[in-house]
Amino acid sequence: MNKRYILIPFVSFTIFLVIILILYNFFLNSSGHNINKSLVVIPPGYSDMQIANVLLEKGIIKKKLIFQIINILKSSSGKLKAGEYLFFPGDKLLTVINRLNKGEFYNRRITIPEGIEINQILKIINNTPGLIGEINEKPIEGSILPETYFFYFNDTKLSLIKRMTKAMIIQKEKAWENRSKNSVIKNADEMIVLASIIEEESGINKEKRIISGVFNNRIRKNMLLQSDPTVIYGLFIKEKRTNRKLSRQDLKSNTIWNTYLHKGLPPTPISNPGIESILAAVDPEKNDFLYFVADGKGGHNFSKTLKQHNKNVKIWKDIINCKKKKNCK
Repeated sequence: MNKRYILIPFVSFTIFLVIILILYNFFLNSSGHNINKSLVVIPPGYSDMQIANVLLEKGIIKKKLIFQIINILKSSSGKLKAGEYLFFPGDKLLTVINRLNKGEFYNRRITIPEGIEINQILKIINNTPGLIGEINEKPIEGSILPETYFFYFNDTKLSLIKRMTKAMIIQKEKAWENRSKNSVIKNADEMIVLASIIEEESGINKEKRIISGVFNNRIRKNMLLQSDPTVIYGLFIKEKRTNRKLSRQDLKSNTIWNTYLHKGLPPTPISNPGIESILAAVDPEKNDFLYFVADGKGGHNFSKTLKQHNKNVKIWKDIINCKKKKNCK
């Protein structure tokens, strides 16, 4: 047989195969029409064809049939995972298929600020898009660690709360194991109570150990803690007040959290403290301070005697008054 007749089919097949490979790579590296980042939800139970329809509608892919063919050739058919995905302009078809195949879901985030109460935390969670389900049991005050948490679309609110409470348990145990001998705190629960007061007294991390030292000193001397935030918390819980400004009469309010009336720590935390406040609660600074008052600049002035404290109070009041009159020098 003439060799030329043998080579023609072989050459033709080779050319055909090369063309197929070129087209395969061309489509594999092609991108969609989307010009902005796109969040796309693939509902559970969707077939590959339905997924292709969603991607086509969002401009993530150009050709539905090509997507299905490549998907089959990549042995990904039936392995594409439901969930929420973030796609970028210029994402190649291969990137899209791999992302769906591996289940590289978009990470949503929720931030719980330090020092807020459990009702405020629940409000944040309930108002966060992407979370589902109901919260049937209210967590106790001080049981959630304020942090930024990541979650996936359609995660349940309950599962997120469980993660938040677990994070607090871990941090609580770790802090208590490494407590200082200088601390008068008797157990880990008291640690969170004191940490919640420190959190409310100052948002400045470098002050927290100093404030912890003040409260430890007052407990040692059997003095009242006299912390305004504990009074505010009691009034908020008892009277559902929204105005957090205190009057002299408020300091006499007979709630179990009022540290102007009751010695020692309150029976429960007054907020959900952050890590710095928790560490400060069990590692107080060694100092002789018994008093502190706002300095009018965002921090505090600390004093060892009532006489000096009264002077600091007068300085603070003068600053407040001059700000009101707008005649500060």
